Amino acid sequence: TAAREKAVQELEDLVESEGLAAKLREEVEDKVMEMREGAARMALELEELEEAVRKAKEAYDAAAVKLVTAHQEGVAALSFNAESFTELEAQSKEAELLVSLIERSLAKAEQSYGEGRAQLAKLQE
Repeated sequence: TAAREKAVQELEDLVESEGLAAKLREEVEDKVMEMREGAARMALELEELEEAVRKAKEAYDAAAVKLVTAHQEGVAALSFNAESFTELEAQSKEAELLVSLIERSLAKAEQSYGEGRAQLAKLQE
């Protein structure tokens, strides 16, 4: 009968729409899982960047101390011979170069760290 066919068709339509909804729900759950995994990876990368920044700051501090020490020794060496002064001057220039390289490395690491934190914040929204 027509009523029976209509009921069967409505049931088939309902089953089909439920199947589509389940598929959509599964796709959304997959995307959420991907985002969570991405956030976890970014959190790990941020921890690694934080460690790199910490090490760069330690290296910077050590180089700064070396630079100050070389400068102080250079000033004290004025009373010594020219060879000692030249050696201390070379050490001072080397320390200045090291400080410059570390400053650039630190700036890059801090920039990457900031970008990573911003991306992680977006993923966690």
